[in-house]
Amino acid sequence: LTLLNLGNTLVEQGEYLNAIQYYQQAISLDAQSPILLRNLACAYRKAGMIQKAGETLDRIPFEEIDSPEIWMERAIYLVQIKQYNQAEEILQVLTQSEKQRAHAYFQLA
Repeated sequence: LTLLNLGNTLVEQGEYLNAIQYYQQAISLDAQSPILLRNLACAYRKAGMIQKAGETLDRIPFEEIDSPEIWMERAIYLVQIKQYNQAEEILQVLTQSEKQRAHAYFQLA
């Protein structure tokens, strides 16, 4: 939890490469955590490492995930790689999520 929090703080400060290191350490302790994988993918994406973000997202079993935050990261990634139809499908569903509604509509626009 400490490594996750350190990574989150560094992302908020724009220190993506440092955050990646903390997330990787956390994942070495819990390689299956969808939250850790999502956060690592987000840090990779924000650092401009799009391929690494995609590889990390591919490790998440999305068929088992009901977390709007994790799905939002996938949608944002899909937009960046110009997979607009797939992203739109996810974002349309996320407009029904109270927590992600505004962000989903923003991404759809």
